[in-house]
This record gives sequence, C-alpha cells and structure tokens, in this order.
Amino acid sequence: MRLLCAFLLSLSALLSGDLCSSNLLRSIVDETKNELNPPVRLDEMTLLIDVRCMQNALTYFYMLDLNDADMQFFANPSTKQAFEEELNTNNTEQYCNNEDISWFRENNVPMRWRYFLKENLYMDIQKSPKDCL
Repeated sequence: MRLLCAFLLSLSALLSGDLCSSNLLRSIVDETKNELNPPVRLDEMTLLIDVRCMQNALTYFYMLDLNDADMQFFANPSTKQAFEEELNTNNTEQYCNNEDISWFRENNVPMRWRYFLKENLYMDIQKSPKDCL
C-alpha cells in the first residue's frame, strides 16, 4: 500500500507540472549523484560540479576549467557561438537517441546543461522531447 501511495504521489507531481517535487525524480537525482560522485573531472577542461532537479528539468552543472589563454579564447563571441552550437547539437543527439536516458524522453522530463566560467553562467542548454521531432 505504501508503494502505491508513493507511486501516486510521484505521478501526481509529474502530472501537476512540478516535476522536481516528484519522489521518483528526486530518487533519480540522488542515484545519478551517487553514480557520478560530483565534483568529477570529465576531461581536461570540464568539471561536473552538481546534478539537481531545477525548473522542472534534470540539470547538470559544469565548470569550464580554463587557463588564461583559453579563457580569452572562449570569451570571444564567435568562439562562444560555435561552442554553443556544437554543444547544442551534441546534447540534442544525446537526449534524443541515448537509450540510457530514454526514460526522460518517454516521461516528458527535460534535461538541462549549465556551463560556468569562473562563477558566471556561460551557457545554458535545455532539451525536451519536442527537440527530438
């Protein structure tokens, strides 16, 4: 009976539009954090710093760890635009085609990737099932 109540509460949260209050989504966030164990370095310039449910989306927070020369390069508006286009394409591909995250697509849960330079938001990309059409 308790399992059914928990399921109904989670379903209610999902249907009401407040995805982040869903026990199921909170569990997924906790599980993801346990698996990834942030902060964790993903490559020479990217550090995954957190995973949260925020504004009805599973949100990954990244810090771009750049030296001064790279910082100047990434501050250039044309470089930022090219980088954003590349990340947008890659994240669309991942969201729409990666079987490991198919549950999010199937349950209309958006995913979001936020990239920071120093303490400032550099880029914010969000994908939902409508991006996969």
